[in-house]
Amino acid sequence: MKKVYDFLAKRQYLSFPMIIFVIFFALFELQKLSAKTFEGKVNGIVSLAGVFIGVLLTVFTLYTSIPKNNQIMQRVIKFGHHQIFRKSILYGCMFFMICVFLWLFGASEKWILIFLLMGMSDVIISIKYIYLINEYV
Repeated sequence: MKKVYDFLAKRQYLSFPMIIFVIFFALFELQKLSAKTFEGKVNGIVSLAGVFIGVLLTVFTLYTSIPKNNQIMQRVIKFGHHQIFRKSILYGCMFFMICVFLWLFGASEKWILIFLLMGMSDVIISIKYIYLINEYV
């Protein structure tokens, strides 16, 4: 069980969005959640995706402004947490961009919402990391 936890924790930028993908895809397929609920709200969902891209870029800017020569940041870099943080920003922006492109090409509301939620999980991971880093620096 420890190995599974370590695997998921080290790849949380991708594992948590995939868990959300599986859960919401199953909810849509089992008819527990309907895409018709979101029919008139697609423009709002896509604009929310654009806002979250800006949030992720702002969080990355905060990270780059932190001095890397102190003891806390050296430990963050030593244990690879900076890679998890960077990849969560990258994957979050990627999921939000997929959300916008799906909207541009007229895809189903189901897919737009799923990719928005996947990106939001990476936003949560990024905010958690920037909070923890700023708390100790």
